[in-house]
Amino acid sequence: MGLFSWPRQKKIPKTRRQIAPYAPSDPPGMSDALIEIAKQVGCQDALLDTVSRFAYDIPGFYGTHTEWFQERGLERSDPRIPWFGLICILEANGYVCERDWKDELEDFVYFLGNLQNTKAYGLTVDPAWFRPEGDIVEWCTILRKKWGRYVVAAFDINSDSYVLFPCHVDFFPRVEMLGRIVGGMFAIVGRG
Repeated sequence: MGLFSWPRQKKIPKTRRQIAPYAPSDPPGMSDALIEIAKQVGCQDALLDTVSRFAYDIPGFYGTHTEWFQERGLERSDPRIPWFGLICILEANGYVCERDWKDELEDFVYFLGNLQNTKAYGLTVDPAWFRPEGDIVEWCTILRKKWGRYVVAAFDINSDSYVLFPCHVDFFPRVEMLGRIVGGMFAIVGRG
């Protein structure tokens, strides 16, 4: 079964009453916040439809992606399912990339440089700018200087990995606020 093969014919509920709740502790507006995060990360219409179906049917998404979640140690009742489900969708579609804290420079340049919005925003990730023995924090600090009003932001996944994406500095406070609604956190990677 493919990553996005759960039923496409599902209608997106129009009101909160039509939604089967994910968990009693869902914060108000969580589904809308997930969709808005996807917009802020740069998703377009077709992918926003996928994110909407996910946001309004988190148990259904979990059911068709159980193996992916369980590889991360997340069981059906884990409150982090919405956060990681969104990451799953964004990573599969090239909007974010997960990198180890001590990534190889060549891999960092390749994966960050090939994200949808790195290209769409006209951002360059030139390997000549970096020391090969550096790390992600150092490299993102350099990108912060080179990219002007863009930074490398990350979904916090409570791990030694980073889930990276380019973000305009003016949009970061909104992304950060939306993350709190979903129960997650964002950070700008790098110093300065």
